[in-house]
Amino acid sequence: MGIGSQKSKVKSQKSKVKSQKSKVKSQKSKVKSWKSKVKSWKSKVKSWKLEVKSWKSKVGSQKLEVKSQKSKV
Repeated sequence: MGIGSQKSKVKSQKSKVKSQKSKVKSQKSKVKSWKSKVKSWKSKVKSWKLEVKSWKSKVGSQKLEVKSQKSKV
């Protein structure tokens, strides 16, 4: 086996490693993007829950007003 053949194999292996690193980097980027989307979604859900809580509070106070009006009548 000649030195040229060995160099060729090393070059091939380096190329494969570089390709794998590139794939890993791409996957990490996708995961980062996905985490960002999840974070945004969680934020929207939290906001929605606060809106529901506010709405329930308003409904509760309106019920009290109706009850108060009925007691006046």
